[in-house]
Amino acid sequence: MLTRVDPYPYADYLSTLRTPETRELLHTMEQESIVLLENKNSVLPLSKSISSLALIGPQVDRVSFGDYVFFNASLNGISPLEGFTQLLANTSVSLTYAQGCELWSNDPSGIPAAVAAAKSADATVVMVGTWTLDQTLLMMLPRTLAQACLHLAAV
Repeated sequence: MLTRVDPYPYADYLSTLRTPETRELLHTMEQESIVLLENKNSVLPLSKSISSLALIGPQVDRVSFGDYVFFNASLNGISPLEGFTQLLANTSVSLTYAQGCELWSNDPSGIPAAVAAAKSADATVVMVGTWTLDQTLLMMLPRTLAQACLHLAAV
């Protein structure tokens, strides 16, 4: 005999979603789960005296939470570009964005602009990488590789 199992632990679960309390808890969890694998030349944390920051890569202006989120979760997020823009809005730090390449592309034409943006900034954050959905979409585009992004990350 099959029995229906309710996936929600309590009847009013909706009342706990996206509240100030749950947002604060999630923010704390995010901060506590960040892991720095390597900090070459002690570049992090970024100096508070920088006057310019370059954001480089195809993930900068994209909301992407990865594989382990509910469907359409990205509709409730902001991109790193939007986050940095909000964070630096009332500061003297100049923010520059250059995509550099598409997620899956052999086209390196955007890399010179990305390199120029990085060279002109005091600090640069490069955001490349993909997730499973990107790889699924890639299978629909034969003979396409992420060579441009690999080159961008190496520059």
